[in-house]
Amino acid sequence: MTPSCSPSASTSLNIGKEFLKLVDRHFPPSNKLHKIFNRNTIKLSYSCMDNAKQNIDSHNKSLLSKPPDENITNCNCTNKAICPVPGKCLTDGVIYQATVTTSKAVETYVGLTETPFKNRWRNHNTSFNDTKYKNANELSKFIWSRKDKSIPFTITWKFLKRAKPYSNLTKRCDLCLWEKLFIMCIPNYGTLNKRSEFISTCRHSRWFLLNP
Repeated sequence: MTPSCSPSASTSLNIGKEFLKLVDRHFPPSNKLHKIFNRNTIKLSYSCMDNAKQNIDSHNKSLLSKPPDENITNCNCTNKAICPVPGKCLTDGVIYQATVTTSKAVETYVGLTETPFKNRWRNHNTSFNDTKYKNANELSKFIWSRKDKSIPFTITWKFLKRAKPYSNLTKRCDLCLWEKLFIMCIPNYGTLNKRSEFISTCRHSRWFLLNP
């Protein structure tokens, strides 16, 4: 017979010793059940249950680890024909690709955004038109190099992957990891990206830091 009990995760009580004392007390040799319930016939074991914090953390982790809905389509463009990513410009948490086409070459750039893509797209357009931001990133540098030489170009956008940003629970940023994976493992996806981007730190984790 192997009784079991589930005390709290932290206890200073010697449960095994106390339990056997109870067996000795209630099933002495004079008791007709002593042959069944005694120190030689009973084995004692116990396990510790998770505390409330562990249960909550486990539940939150299972929710946060679920992949984002790939079928979300959000767009608030008045003129749908000029939407950068038709029907999906308000999608957040994406790794995107910009393709710049000229008469002589095609260059690509991989980026990411935690906020709705349309916000990031507007920032890119600002860097394409305001010389103050011409060095904002490798894409804006390339666009200005074409404009300075009066070389016409077209630019198109598409999503490569949706992913979760940094979570203080998992201590991981899938958004940054996927961006680095695309740049590193599929070079033609981001011909304008630099290798230095592989070692850049996650900027999404700063929201979880305490400011001094």
